Amino acid sequence: MSFCFFKKNIHTTKGFTLIELLVVLAIISILLGVAVFDYVGQRDNANLQAGVEGFVATLRQAQSYATAVREHDGSFDIGYGVRVEEGEEDINIVVDADKNGSLSGEDLISTFTLSGGVRISGISASQGSPQKVDIVFIRPAVAPILKRYAGPIAHDIDEVRITIESPEGKTRTVIINTTGQISVE
Repeated sequence: MSFCFFKKNIHTTKGFTLIELLVVLAIISILLGVAVFDYVGQRDNANLQAGVEGFVATLRQAQSYATAVREHDGSFDIGYGVRVEEGEEDINIVVDADKNGSLSGEDLISTFTLSGGVRISGISASQGSPQKVDIVFIRPAVAPILKRYAGPIAHDIDEVRITIESPEGKTRTVIINTTGQISVE
């Protein structure tokens, strides 16, 4: 008879336990959730930044048209401007043929559309909170004429703050004043 003092375990287990699988799935879910949340926030920031930059570029384009003496319908002695309305996504460059600083009923030159759900969420002026404003450039001045509307009547103003909002509620404010300065907060 032989005696064996050491018994070899012939049954080895391979694989994962249920608890190990659940822990791995929980970790993957948390990492995926953080990545998706960060992506949505970054996309929202990018859309807002693109909207602000496009809006400022549209203002500068209207200013360039006016100071570069761009011809429209055979006339060089005209102004160009932008009408901004609260709640809108379209920013229009419009001709101010009679050079009065108001853009009602004038010819449309081009449109910049805020994309990604970004919109104009608020307008505040140095003398109130209008629903719309006109920002008009008339040669030879590079500084704009700013007008706010209280009903159908336009009033001159010194400064306007235009708030641009993303779908997630983040905002940036573009400030335009009659010295020609355009800044972003």
